[in-house]
Amino acid sequence: MSKLNESATNRITVRFPQVDPAGIMFYPRYFEIAVRQFPDVPLTSPPFTLKTQFIKPNRLGDKIDLSLVHDSGSPSWLIMGRMNGEEHFSMRLFHDESELFADAHHPDLPAFKSDEGEIGEWAAGHNGRIILSRYFEFLNMAIEEWFEDSIKMPFHELHYGRSIGIPTVQFDTRIRNFPPTSAKFSMWLRPTKLGRRAMTFKSWFVVGGQCLVENEQA
Repeated sequence: MSKLNESATNRITVRFPQVDPAGIMFYPRYFEIAVRQFPDVPLTSPPFTLKTQFIKPNRLGDKIDLSLVHDSGSPSWLIMGRMNGEEHFSMRLFHDESELFADAHHPDLPAFKSDEGEIGEWAAGHNGRIILSRYFEFLNMAIEEWFEDSIKMPFHELHYGRSIGIPTVQFDTRIRNFPPTSAKFSMWLRPTKLGRRAMTFKSWFVVGGQCLVENEQA
């Protein structure tokens, strides 16, 4: 295998539309930046597996040095974001054609199922299919629904009423396909670990009864 070589670097500034009310960068925006800054990375062309780590938060006005590392001898890409030489986040993408079973969400087992949604044109890219950052937005909305339905606590009450934040540390995401506009979908969630300020769960993006994306989040 050939050695990983840094192939591209860019610097971006975190802008107001990319942050949450606390001034911290909202995690779907990282994926938008990656697609925009490094269009040759196949983040719009599944199947692939994506491992994402959020090490330190980024805030409004931060200047992030982005680097892309690609191993020409293997279908893998690594995007890293640094500030002052310290790593803040990373995304490692692997071309992966291993099978993700249509019933990977195990519909016969107990799980939270989000309200059915529809992929609108606003959520799609030029190819007419949902883009990666919008998938993570839908996932975030399903998590809010889960809090309201299962814990009986609206997400805004958790954050503003009780000042409890639940940071996202990492994603391990297997993507087999992106659905087109007008497709009906639901998110399936199963928590695997709950703590006072952290949670781990698995989720499945299901379209027409078929699982297209499997994600583990901590």
